[in-house]
Amino acid sequence: MSAGAELKRAGEALEPSVTRHEYEVAAAHAWVVHEQRQKELTKEREYPGPSLEL
Repeated sequence: MSAGAELKRAGEALEPSVTRHEYEVAAAHAWVVHEQRQKELTKEREYPGPSLEL
């Protein structure tokens, strides 16, 4: 293997495994989960359920 090919392989190993697209998908998913949780918290405040304390 030539030195150039070895250098190319070494550079590929240093690249992040998560692509920009994967990062954006994960961020969008986290935002949706956050929004759903906020809606649940708001609903609980507006319509408090029975106390879970015994």
